Amino acid sequence: MKVIAYIRVSSKHQVEYGDSLAGQEESINKWAKNNGHTIVRKYIDAGSSAYDDSHRPQFNLMLREIDKQSFDCDAIIVYGLSRFSRSTISQASALSILEKYKIRIFSIVEPLPEDYMTYKLLLTIFGLINEMQSKNNSDTVCDRLQGTADKGYFTGGTIPYGYESVHVTDESVFRKKLVINEEEAKVIRKIYELATKGNTGKGWGLKKITS
Repeated sequence: MKVIAYIRVSSKHQVEYGDSLAGQEESINKWAKNNGHTIVRKYIDAGSSAYDDSHRPQFNLMLREIDKQSFDCDAIIVYGLSRFSRSTISQASALSILEKYKIRIFSIVEPLPEDYMTYKLLLTIFGLINEMQSKNNSDTVCDRLQGTADKGYFTGGTIPYGYESVHVTDESVFRKKLVINEEEAKVIRKIYELATKGNTGKGWGLKKITS
């Protein structure tokens, strides 16, 4: 068969170290060789969530090219079905395109049966499980970040102007905390001063302060 390989990792850490990308690709290449299939295309989304397709340009390109019949293929191979989708709505939308051209999905870690109705049933079940797991993971991360913030530690992201990040130790664990950057703080204080009383006692607007 002619197959498409779709590979995805969700975190920046995995992209930087490449372990998951390389591991998935190696497993897919080995699967194709052992089963006598030819990989005609590879689509790789690095650091992309499978819950929101708007952040998966290669996934969307793959579906568009399949729908345009830009090339011949019989199936899509993924390392695991969670790589394909973690949203039942997204999965159903993608499957509607694949079914139009009789293209199946193969998973290395979740073998799917030949019988079409059982195949569809298992895809739906795995899709629901992956969506639930994604939601649970998201809730866990949010809880941990909230706990970190409640303790006064920096949870990551862009450092606000007027602050800088410093390392601190909490029970032998290195964390980050925001402290005032005195040079930048002078600008922030000036902005607030102009916003409240300008230079004549009347507050200035954003445009005038910026000028």
